[in-house]
Amino acid sequence: MNHAGFFLPCGAAWERRLPDRLTPLDEKTLFSRAWTLLVCSRRGAETLSRLPRAPLCRTVLLPAGSGCTFPSARQTVDCGLHSRSSLTLSSLTPQPMLCIQRGLTDVRGAAIEPQELPLPPDWTRFETEPLLLLAGARLLLGLPLL
Repeated sequence: MNHAGFFLPCGAAWERRLPDRLTPLDEKTLFSRAWTLLVCSRRGAETLSRLPRAPLCRTVLLPAGSGCTFPSARQTVDCGLHSRSSLTLSSLTPQPMLCIQRGLTDVRGAAIEPQELPLPPDWTRFETEPLLLLAGARLLLGLPLL
């Protein structure tokens, strides 16, 4: 069974668009199991960087430059407006485009090749980092973006 979680929710509007498959996590539930996918907000990554150990997870999605390390993760996917980020944006207008800059694997084991994918136009109301976390979570769970 795939266990996917989101650490650390703060109630922002974009979080309501996250897939239902992501369990909202706090510091107590974070270490309750090994996660197939762990999505970390900037606040979550900052909190994790201060903890003595990282949670167990197969794939972690987090903002670029967060300073968080996951030694046991098979795949670390970072997102941001950096040329080395795994996920970035190639366009915001007229239609936002997600740019996958390296090969990835979703939670079912399916390959995700480097490519550009259109994002829902209404997602442009979200700031860049939340938009990329939202798109990355859907992508890594094998869900459609549109």
